[in-house]
Amino acid sequence: MLKDYREENGTQARSLEPKESLEPLQVDYFLINVDGAIPTDYGHSGMGTLIRDNDLKFIAAMCKPLSGRFGVEETEAIAMEQGSVLAKELRLERVRIVGDSLQTIQAIEQEEVRCAVGHIVAGIVREMRSFADVKVKHIGRTGNK
Repeated sequence: MLKDYREENGTQARSLEPKESLEPLQVDYFLINVDGAIPTDYGHSGMGTLIRDNDLKFIAAMCKPLSGRFGVEETEAIAMEQGSVLAKELRLERVRIVGDSLQTIQAIEQEEVRCAVGHIVAGIVREMRSFADVKVKHIGRTGNK
């Protein structure tokens, strides 16, 4: 599927330098950067995902408005969930998922399903078990752009 995507889009990807220190990715690993957005006044929350290969070249991206206005924790958890779903749709097996929500990362690492977004965390943990290798990492807000 990834090969089909690259052939279909035919774009020349460019590399980026990481803004914060992430351990270098091994060959055949992918970096999935996720983030949620909450409007300041009114409107719907949203989320975005960006996937890069081990050379930090663009592979895929997705952004979605959510079906309502959600809190920070819910929005960030949904972003993490959607990032892992996109990775599975692209048949990626070895991934590093990074986001700027420390609460969400810690809940996933500890499989904490009794928190406010426990039902979302449970789904993420289940999804992550289907990867050959997956790790989540917190990256500060300045590194998540």
